[in-house]
Amino acid sequence: MNCKIHKDVSEFLKANEESLLKAESEHNLILGLANRLDRRPGGSEAAMLLSVMRNSEPVGQAIQVGNTRPLAISRMDPEAARTLVEFLIEQNIPLKGVTGPIESSQQFADSWQELTCRTPTVVVHLGVYELERVSFPVPDGRSLIPIHAVSSDLSMQFIRGFIGDCFPSEEDPNRLAVDIENQQRSNETLFFWKGATDIQPVSMASNSRETRNGATISLVYTPPEFRGMGHASRIVAALSDRCLKSGKKFCNLFTDLMNPTSNSIYQKIGYRKIGESKHFKLP
Repeated sequence: MNCKIHKDVSEFLKANEESLLKAESEHNLILGLANRLDRRPGGSEAAMLLSVMRNSEPVGQAIQVGNTRPLAISRMDPEAARTLVEFLIEQNIPLKGVTGPIESSQQFADSWQELTCRTPTVVVHLGVYELERVSFPVPDGRSLIPIHAVSSDLSMQFIRGFIGDCFPSEEDPNRLAVDIENQQRSNETLFFWKGATDIQPVSMASNSRETRNGATISLVYTPPEFRGMGHASRIVAALSDRCLKSGKKFCNLFTDLMNPTSNSIYQKIGYRKIGESKHFKLP
């Protein structure tokens, strides 16, 4: 077995897209990142695009966009995961983390520990959920408000809150918040839940990535003073419905399996768990 670095995202997708689409929701991160790079002029320049090859056929995939973000990997068998780790170490490619389907990411972490004598730590254990039809909560008179209708100060306030809740160990949370806000405002993919008489929005969610048939919901955040009122359920239901009406066959999202509340509310609006994922920090 061996690894191949692709010269650009078009070559990567040509070799791997059909295989990844067989488990489209599970691979929404890799597919979504690749599609985003493909739409951006020169996007491949900032990315590492890898295939793990067995007898000239891809049996695993990996993408890293910028050396501060984790390596996103696909489902692959233990031999492929070890081959990938060996290649990355031999090429002296810097890595801060790895994320992917639970079996593959665990196999990657185990091989990393064996070959480097350094122990990866779990950052978050996620459930992968998929929805094909929305079950709507009781309406509250509020609606989706696009990011261009709110100030950068307000959107940054919500994004910083999301990072603080979901990534408390982030090394540079302000830089990450700025990057997210710039990207969401440029792509017009961030939405807020607000009523006509509300002083400010009560919740936030994003249609952050798209694949051929699916849309990924993320950046779901409700400020502490507005929690427990069903706002997250309503905005996720409304945004999921918007994506389905745009022509997508399904929506997907990740949830922290240590948070029973979020797992419960998403299931009530139609999401069903189809897999699990782990994000490891690599020392």
